[in-house]
Amino acid sequence: MFARIGAGELIVILIIALLVVGPERLPAAARSLGKAAGTMRHYMNETNEQLAEINTELSKPEPAAKTAPAEQAETPESISADSAADH
Repeated sequence: MFARIGAGELIVILIIALLVVGPERLPAAARSLGKAAGTMRHYMNETNEQLAEINTELSKPEPAAKTAPAEQAETPESISADSAADH
């Protein structure tokens, strides 16, 4: 991401930062910015690891489900025979 910033662009950014923040507060501002970038990188890496873990769990094949023996299907004859036996 930052690899495409050349030396000229970096000097312009530093001059603007120096004018906006001031020479006394520039080191503290740069330190805070560095800490924030490190924290953001940490959370991004953690999120990527969690997403990769979820992806591997979802990619695992499902174990074959055990099927129960097929129950006898109710036919109109068996229904009428059951109801006749109840009466």
